[in-house]
Amino acid sequence: MHAVSPAESAADVRRLIPLQVGALTAPQIALLLTHLPVDVTFVDEHDEVRFYSATKERIFDRQPAIIGRKVQQCHPPASIHRVQRILDDFSNRRRDTAEFWIQSGGPESQGGKFLHIRYFALRDEQGNYRGTLEVTQDVTAIRNLEGRTTPAGGRGLGYTPLLATITEGAAGWPSAGRPATARPAVRGPDGRSTFLQRQACPCGSKMTSMWQSAQSKRSW
Repeated sequence: MHAVSPAESAADVRRLIPLQVGALTAPQIALLLTHLPVDVTFVDEHDEVRFYSATKERIFDRQPAIIGRKVQQCHPPASIHRVQRILDDFSNRRRDTAEFWIQSGGPESQGGKFLHIRYFALRDEQGNYRGTLEVTQDVTAIRNLEGRTTPAGGRGLGYTPLLATITEGAAGWPSAGRPATARPAVRGPDGRSTFLQRQACPCGSKMTSMWQSAQSKRSW
């Protein structure tokens, strides 16, 4: 049997894994998952726990021993029926999402946390059920946000524009050196209008998807 040399092992670490968009190494994927501001747990189509993000401040404790275990065995008996109902609904296409929110540790004024827990059915391109993703987030601080914070640190009221100062070139695409061209206003949650403008992209991309996304948000 061929022994893996240190050089081969290092090459494996550096090997890019093709993704739907872009490519990352395994260590890069691990870094992304452990630095997300949410906890994630993945359960496959056989109801077996396959992954959980080992973030520094996990909300719900997880141990490596749960990997490969049926998810029903990882919940208190009183909640198993709720878990099973979500899994059954997902696998039978009755719904694609489920969510709960709970107050943990007492009132927020006394150090308690407001937790948002969401479940997403994962389906492949053919629509086949491939598992469930659990996403848990401490939204206590988010619920207390007010006003607006800009990237420069300024504060104020109103809606932050999706796209910043933008220039438009020939054929309607962004390029440097031409005056910025305002686009139709997007009405934010506070009722105010924000004019979006196209932005020149340093990498040469035409930013089509971003502009279409901005246009699609014109109705709140």
